[in-house]
Amino acid sequence: MIYKRNIPETPTTTFVAFIANSLSLSKIFVNHVQVKQELSRPVADRHPWIQSHIESIDISWRWIIKRELIQCPNFLKWFVNLNYTLMNLQCSKYKSSDQFKASELNKFRSSSTGGDESTEFISDDVVKSIESIFSMLEKCDCENDKYIMPNRLRFDSAVELAKIAWKVQFQIGYICPFFQGNWISARLLTNTLRVHWSLPWLIFDYPDEENEDVGKVYQAEAARWFDLFDNDGVLTDKFLSY
Repeated sequence: MIYKRNIPETPTTTFVAFIANSLSLSKIFVNHVQVKQELSRPVADRHPWIQSHIESIDISWRWIIKRELIQCPNFLKWFVNLNYTLMNLQCSKYKSSDQFKASELNKFRSSSTGGDESTEFISDDVVKSIESIFSMLEKCDCENDKYIMPNRLRFDSAVELAKIAWKVQFQIGYICPFFQGNWISARLLTNTLRVHWSLPWLIFDYPDEENEDVGKVYQAEAARWFDLFDNDGVLTDKFLSY
């Protein structure tokens, strides 16, 4: 197929906001000013969480600008590499930590989780479930390709694809396919899909929250999805409003 999609232009300020907000949602509190300051420093001196996000965003865009339709096996390999890039600096910095383990990188988990993340989803079902989700992404990508045109995206397809991209982060968070870094990987996956589908990059901003409650709205949203997955399974076709 000939790739005819528009890739939305995304300013640096959007990435700065995304990094600050995504890290804060994972209880790593940095603000936009700190992210900007880190960008002006030599790479070797940057905050490891911020630098890993910068490198991971670069990986996302390298995949996007290849302008290829999703192919499940290759996209899965890309996702594993994304998680590796996000967590490698942390594993190098905290070598004696039980929360960050280099030995758990570059693969899906086969036991419990670390990195202050938790899930009741059993490790034996991880690979099968993730493969099913990514196969679904490939199918949706192919089916909607003819509706994603150079200068416009058909409205009903835009709505459907936005819902899929939003839902998948909570599916990843519910399964926790990796030992560490599941939620930050999930938010980058959501944005990679959105831009691939000609939708703008999200910054995950919740301006009505108090500083001490950063992430409260997001966690409530996750809880709603988790209730659905508990009742209908993480591979359910159902969606929640958002």
